[in-house]
Amino acid sequence: MEELNKYFKHLKRSNKIESWYDAEILPGKEWEKEIFDSLDACNVIFLLISQDFINSDYCHKEMKAAFERKKRGEVEIIPIILRPSDWEKQEFAVLQVLPEGGIPVTKWNLADDAYLNISLRCAESVKYLI
Repeated sequence: MEELNKYFKHLKRSNKIESWYDAEILPGKEWEKEIFDSLDACNVIFLLISQDFINSDYCHKEMKAAFERKKRGEVEIIPIILRPSDWEKQEFAVLQVLPEGGIPVTKWNLADDAYLNISLRCAESVKYLI
C-alpha cells in the first residue's frame, strides 16, 4: 500500500483522489466499524491481491460488502495483483485487473514499472470514477 501510494501522489495533489486504509484507524476507535464506514463512504475500492488476501476470512468479508455496493452501482472495484496467487479463480476475476495483463507486481523486472503502470491506468480512469 505504501509503495502504491507513492505513485498516486499526483492524483492526491490535484484533489482527484483521497486514500484511506485500516492503518489510519485511530487508537480507541472500533476498528470494524471504521473499516465498514470507510468502505461505505468511498467510490473506488482497490483490492490488493496476494495469496494472503485470498486466504483471509476478514478480507473476504470486506470484499463481499464491496461487491454488494458494486451490484447497486455505488462503487468501482479495481483488483491490483501484487504477488502470484490463484486470483483467476476468485469472485473478483471477472473484473479488469491491474497491472496490465494481470502480471503480479513482484513478477515485473522493476516493481516501479508495475506501480507506474497501475498509477497511469488509474489516472486515465479517474475522470470516470469521481
